[in-house]
Amino acid sequence: MARMIPEFIDYSIKSGAERKIFSWFKDSPDTKDWIVLFSEKISEHVKLVQGEIDFLILAPNKGIFSIEVKGGRVRSNNGLWEFTDRNGNINTKSRSPFEQASEGMFSVRKYLIEKFPNNNHISRLLFGYGVMFPDIVFEVESPEYSREIVFDSNFGKDVGRFVSRLHKYFNNKLSEKYGIDSSNEPFSRSDAEKLSEVLRPNFESYVSISKLMNDSEESIASLTNEQYNVLDQIGDNKRILVLGGAGTGKTILALNALKRFRSENSERAKTAALLCFNSNLGDWLSTACGTSGTNDFNYVGSFHSLMLKIVNSAHINIKTSTWEEPNFYDQILPCLTLDALKITPLGFDEIYIDEAQDIFNLYYFSVIDALLSGGIRRGRWIMFADFENQNIFLDSYRGEKKALDFLEEWGHFAVHRLNINCRNTEQICREIESTSQIRYKTILNQIHGAPVNYFTYNDKIEQKNEFVSLVENLEKEHILKNSVVVLSPYNFERSIVSETNYKFEQYNSKKESKKVVFSFSTIQAFKGLESKIIIVVDIDENISDNLLYIAYSRARSLLYVFETKGAHTKQIKRFIDGGGK
Repeated sequence: MARMIPEFIDYSIKSGAERKIFSWFKDSPDTKDWIVLFSEKISEHVKLVQGEIDFLILAPNKGIFSIEVKGGRVRSNNGLWEFTDRNGNINTKSRSPFEQASEGMFSVRKYLIEKFPNNNHISRLLFGYGVMFPDIVFEVESPEYSREIVFDSNFGKDVGRFVSRLHKYFNNKLSEKYGIDSSNEPFSRSDAEKLSEVLRPNFESYVSISKLMNDSEESIASLTNEQYNVLDQIGDNKRILVLGGAGTGKTILALNALKRFRSENSERAKTAALLCFNSNLGDWLSTACGTSGTNDFNYVGSFHSLMLKIVNSAHINIKTSTWEEPNFYDQILPCLTLDALKITPLGFDEIYIDEAQDIFNLYYFSVIDALLSGGIRRGRWIMFADFENQNIFLDSYRGEKKALDFLEEWGHFAVHRLNINCRNTEQICREIESTSQIRYKTILNQIHGAPVNYFTYNDKIEQKNEFVSLVENLEKEHILKNSVVVLSPYNFERSIVSETNYKFEQYNSKKESKKVVFSFSTIQAFKGLESKIIIVVDIDENISDNLLYIAYSRARSLLYVFETKGAHTKQIKRFIDGGGK
């Protein structure tokens, strides 16, 4: 079985031919130790501004092969190639698929040689190309190509035999033309790993959270190798706990874990749930996944919303006095859910939990255990958590050691730790570090960024005036209002923003891109989310470092902080105590 990059084919890929061939490479016993990269975009193409390779095969002991895939019926007519899909639609191209595959091969070879200018070994490796027509017996004759580089329906699913034939064909060509035998320059497994690391960023790019939340910010964030490794491990480990500080990409990974599940189970009756504690984050996840809570095989949203759905489905009536109990959400509702599941059973084959530190209590875990096929001990789950800095809702298992001890009582699991910040500018990262014990191994965003702006005030009137002045400046700079979120440790009525003449709306992820007014949220309700510009207000010396950590880490590009003089003094002391890091 080959290692596929990406590990799964996105469900949005419409080409049935590409989907089939992807699965053939992935499942064939002959492709062991191969690395197969799907849908490679080449920014520096030999002839085109940008080219594309359907599959790039890194096959140890064979070589590197560029593959072009054409599904449906194919014919060549007066130099034009016609491709007819299953719906009868005809696509005409002047460039043949063999020309596309050949140019892709030379572009990749040129790219790698330029990446490793002093490495003669790479320039002497065997490069080749081929074209795959999985739906037809290919009978078009032309002096442009040899039959040896053609895969058609006569091969069935035998991709291993096809690549072996490509290896033999291009090795013979090298020998005949240049007197070179590629076996003297073997392509090793370590070579394949090394080249895949260089090529991989061109294959997997995902839309960042800020792009989805803010239409004005056209930014694409590529996953880091750390994150790729987590996705790679999902197939090998049934239970994974992913630990990482704010900005290390846990939510993006949670989304792509579900994306992988969708791809692999689009034609099977399997179910998955992506859960979180925070209702705002739950709404955003649902929007990002293109769902509205549930569909035929998924649930995406907040854990409490799911429990309420289950209770309502079982027609269990909740008394008004019960709703008002202080422990309703963390004890009573989970118990009602367990009762409801006995009446109307519901289960999921896999469960993914973002911001998992918020659900670490016995009552919540009992519900998850009941919902998950095989339970927490034997089922398939992935939890994404930051126990040290973002556990603000539950006290029971605050701190990583307590949480891990608790989770170990439920069985064995793998742990993966993320250390690379891929959200914030360097300046914002340094402020985040000053409020916590976290130290990012790497900051992916190479932009140094604008300094974090602190506004110190003596009283409410002074804070109000400074805040209004900042907003006026942002408006003069034509900053879009839907790129700004104001955060406070207090609700709107207690916040300074309620005393201004500006119009604010409570943050709502489903409406953000269309808003023409500023958004407001408590820091607690915005946990797990982010915005291009964050303004933090109402900070005094009583605000915990955990809340500051969460607030600061929500900002992608610009961060403004309004704090009392007492809070500012506390911040300076914290900075000095931390060694000025």
